Amino acid sequence: MPAEAAHPSLKQRAVEETRKLITITVYLFLFLEAVTIYRSLILTEYGIDYARVGYVAIEALVLAKVILLGDLMHVGERSHGRKMVITILYKTVAFALLVGVFKVLEHFVVGLFHGQAPTAVWAELKQQNRDELLARVLLLFVGFIPFFMLREISRALGPGRLHALMFSPTPKA
Repeated sequence: MPAEAAHPSLKQRAVEETRKLITITVYLFLFLEAVTIYRSLILTEYGIDYARVGYVAIEALVLAKVILLGDLMHVGERSHGRKMVITILYKTVAFALLVGVFKVLEHFVVGLFHGQAPTAVWAELKQQNRDELLARVLLLFVGFIPFFMLREISRALGPGRLHALMFSPTPKA
């Protein structure tokens, strides 16, 4: 095996990580934007204005980075070697919980940035945002199922095979 294939250069790793970040961000943006549009339509029926397009793009980028950090921390890898459905569900749960933890940390950072005491941030999180946080983690859990399904199928097929399958012309029967 050539040394270059075993140890990709810094530039090759940066290009690959950027490609992963963009792919994950686009998927999450489309999923979260669909949920946001649906939420906006429901709230509009009650006369409540709700538009967060820019926020959704930033949230998708942050969540994509959390997923990449989870990959670096080997989150969900204990499930490798089991049935693929178990691996997919295990990773889905693990990453949904990881995102939930990061959402709580984000809430603390924003609260501290705005001068709130940690106890006040915790009280606010427990009272006002707990149900929304749980709902968002549940939505992400559901959104992560097809995401991790495709990632695991791609991993099982080998590098580039899923991409070739998806983006090559379909042969005639």
